[in-house]
Amino acid sequence: IIVMDTNTGGILGLASYPDYDLNDPYTILDQYTLNKIDALETEEEKTEARSEAREVQWQNKTITDTYEPGSVFKIVTASAALEEGTATVDSTYYCNGYVEFKDGAGTLLIHCHNRSGHGQESFIDALVNSCNPAFMEIGLGLGQERFFEYYQAYGLTEKTGIALPAERVGVYYDDTMSNISLASCSFGQSNTVTPLQMLTAAVAGVNG
Repeated sequence: IIVMDTNTGGILGLASYPDYDLNDPYTILDQYTLNKIDALETEEEKTEARSEAREVQWQNKTITDTYEPGSVFKIVTASAALEEGTATVDSTYYCNGYVEFKDGAGTLLIHCHNRSGHGQESFIDALVNSCNPAFMEIGLGLGQERFFEYYQAYGLTEKTGIALPAERVGVYYDDTMSNISLASCSFGQSNTVTPLQMLTAAVAGVNG
């Protein structure tokens, strides 16, 4: 969990779990993890598992773990399209539940979370419905170069610079990505970020 001041980017609160006692860092506190270790057969396996569990509980997952952000990333795609004029609040889209792509391996279907589709929808509807096909169209309208330009501008290719150790950066496609990759990146899949990177980008998108 990270709580951030939308106007300044200041962090008001930050926590990750499982955690540990700073005065007793070698003790594993998570009972679920302890039960899994106890169920192992050999002492060698248990020793290795304890070592791994300690490493996990010592990590600040808000800055060390990366993930595909999913629909919250649509803030980035939507704002980029509005800024560049490749979409407006009056733009319309049609969602039948999937988008079909053809590549060398055949046909690939990328689905909406609503498999039956949203039908005709406006730009605002696409945001409200969190519609993947609409955002694939919005992303493809931006194109690879402009999409990546905004991906960089939102700080997602670099560390945030928070004064905490071991901050990581996710993996991402550059501006040479394929249309299939661009489509999936447009609604928050394929590229990876840390939770702090994503929150920083989201706040930049909505802070006025």
